[in-house]
Amino acid sequence: MGVEGLSEREVMFGRLAVESGQIDESVLERALAIRRERIAAGAHPTKLPTILKEEGHFSDEHFDALRRQVLETYPKEKKKQRLGSYEIEKRVGKGGMGIVYRARHVETGELAAIKVLGSAFKEDRKLRERFEREHEAIRKVRHQHLVPGYEAGTQDGVYYFIMEYVSGENVRDRIRRQKRFEVEEAVRIGIQITRALQAIHEAGYIHRDVKSSNILLDESGTVAKLSDLGLAMDLESDAGLTRFGTGLGSAEYASPEQLQNAAEIDRRTDIYGLGVTLFEMLAGRVPYYGMTPSAVIRRKL
Repeated sequence: MGVEGLSEREVMFGRLAVESGQIDESVLERALAIRRERIAAGAHPTKLPTILKEEGHFSDEHFDALRRQVLETYPKEKKKQRLGSYEIEKRVGKGGMGIVYRARHVETGELAAIKVLGSAFKEDRKLRERFEREHEAIRKVRHQHLVPGYEAGTQDGVYYFIMEYVSGENVRDRIRRQKRFEVEEAVRIGIQITRALQAIHEAGYIHRDVKSSNILLDESGTVAKLSDLGLAMDLESDAGLTRFGTGLGSAEYASPEQLQNAAEIDRRTDIYGLGVTLFEMLAGRVPYYGMTPSAVIRRKL
């Protein structure tokens, strides 16, 4: 079947069809002749399996069975989406406002994390502003224990920004895997995150979502970095973006004051969140828990 333009999948499909007794060589040659005629007439080449099915040589069941065999040998490659200078490889996390993907720079091969604003939020002006401000906060605040941001942009209506990819696990995942941290390890991580929070506070921001899943560990497990500034509040200019009575953050880690009125909190709410996280690291659970966020809030308040 040395016909120019046939893919490896088409060649394998034809061979399997003959070997299985579904068709004989004469049927296959006729299908190839039809394909050549269509190409000569200027039509876009029709796939060989499609022609064989059009000619009535396969039931849907037999056609699908052969197709599955071919795809097991030659699986389809998914076309990678590209944002800016990066190709998205896989989804690695989800936050309150966006989805995080692992991506690779198309020229350098460097890995990065790309946060994409969720489709449900793109029409909400205030949430867009909050998303854009998250990147602004990451760009402004630099510290060895904060995940740094690289660039931000909009492409085909998709809002995104690119930050460092931390290849280890987060503290929450480590707790699930090994139940608890050793005291010395928890103290070391706590000190690192305290220094990151100090940098955030000195720059005029509050994180407002300090929790175990937002603390990333490198592959050695010795270096911790605070991520996800999606709820970060600028102490001077955030009044218009934080509505009275909106308890932003995660219920298990948010301070009672944050749950009651997020617009009136200060940097102490971050210290509270870190305290809850340290408790969780040592005890294997958070101090207040429930089946729903509402149940947790009732316990706290």
